[in-house]
Amino acid sequence: MKNKFLPALFVILLLAPLALTGEERDDGTFNLLVPIAFYTSDTGFAGGGLFQRLYPSGLNFSIAGFYTQKNQINIFYNLDYFTPEFPWWIQYDGSGRYYPESFYGLGEATDLDDEEGFTTLGLDQSLSAYRRVFDGLYIGPAFRYKINEFVDPDEGGLIDRNLVAGSEGYQILYSGIGLGTGRELIPLTPALGIFYEAIGSYATTIRGDRAEDFYLKSDFRLFYDLAGSPLGLRGHQFALQHLSLVSGGELPFLELPSVGGGNLLRGYAADRFRDAVAMALQADYRFPIYGKLKGALFGALGNVAPDISSLGEGGLKAAWGGGLRFQTGPTPDTSFRLDVGWTGEDFGVYFLFGEAY
Repeated sequence: MKNKFLPALFVILLLAPLALTGEERDDGTFNLLVPIAFYTSDTGFAGGGLFQRLYPSGLNFSIAGFYTQKNQINIFYNLDYFTPEFPWWIQYDGSGRYYPESFYGLGEATDLDDEEGFTTLGLDQSLSAYRRVFDGLYIGPAFRYKINEFVDPDEGGLIDRNLVAGSEGYQILYSGIGLGTGRELIPLTPALGIFYEAIGSYATTIRGDRAEDFYLKSDFRLFYDLAGSPLGLRGHQFALQHLSLVSGGELPFLELPSVGGGNLLRGYAADRFRDAVAMALQADYRFPIYGKLKGALFGALGNVAPDISSLGEGGLKAAWGGGLRFQTGPTPDTSFRLDVGWTGEDFGVYFLFGEAY
């Protein structure tokens, strides 16, 4: 544990003073420029930067990039327009990466010893335009285009021998319909709010092993503010997420639903389990410590399966842990978090920007 935890502790102590670079201008725009350093068990040390500009009109722009100790390079950019007064929520996201990573095989019974390494060269572009159909509910088209090539696979592994779909590289286009609450948190009571998003997509493989597939996503989140509860605990919050991912046909292996990593089943390696179906339930209890410093306790259950009827036959994977948050901007989304998660097979340390959900 010492080898994983101490680097993350060093990073949070180093960057907490540097993170206070948010600035609200006279015209109402808010600029956030953050030098980012983070550590996870999957990346090692990493460094980079984030620039985010929030306009009072509802237009938001951000760009970020980082380089990790494991020679991983990732660049992200985002442009979206959202305001409760405007009937549309428009969002564009893009990323490019050179990313050495791991594959453990397909299914819930894979072992850590099954790990094989490979490097992804990828581009990912997505565009959605959701229209508000009534208060708090949006619906509209969603598109996503991805290119992935794989280099340097471990010799003799499944990817090297082309034994999994898409292992020779692919281009894929997702076309579908999205339904959700936008970026709003819909209040059910003064203390209770929900967020929901569902996307159904038809996947067309432009270059690769398969031509016709589909992908369904359902993401439900509930947030209960204990300040508005009978307990009256100001700054305390209970958060719950249920995520379902279902695919059909035979998508390229990197497109298959997965669990594990810094946001889902924290404690397991990134994308530790992959298959055609994945479901997970996780809960967080978030509480104030002092000023902008907050704490969290979390737990999660989930698994993958080749189809919905088989889900749960192999039992459930469990993960649990706790962490710290340091808020640098006007919302919890602009927070650094340090999480330590445990599982039955290993543990993971994550020092990242933004909440898990």
